[in-house]
Amino acid sequence: MLAAVYQVTQGHPFYIYATTMRVLEMVSLFRCSLTLRTVQEAFVLETLGTTGRIYNLCRYVLEESLQRARGETMPQAVLQVLAREMGGLNLTQLARRLKRPSGAIRQVLNWLMEVDLVEQREDKT
Repeated sequence: MLAAVYQVTQGHPFYIYATTMRVLEMVSLFRCSLTLRTVQEAFVLETLGTTGRIYNLCRYVLEESLQRARGETMPQAVLQVLAREMGGLNLTQLARRLKRPSGAIRQVLNWLMEVDLVEQREDKT
């Protein structure tokens, strides 16, 4: 089962800890058997559940990063629009969807790139 934990967490130390703790809870409290499925369920619960340690870490990192991006409303709006577009958008498309000048959106994107929340690829964000 150690290999299964390593596989689902990709070896990230905190993810290993959080997943292992959830597996222990599931096995001891809910009498689940220790299987690959149990490990996978534990990782999903930790990642997607609002009480999950991984979920809360990611939420904390996102909130801290947004605060460092000088204001929250416009960076959040940019991230929400980009999240809906799997292929990304160029600056003009993004500005048009947000109904804002492209210069202002470029500045927000630069802030988001500084805190590693977005990256530019092939002339798209």
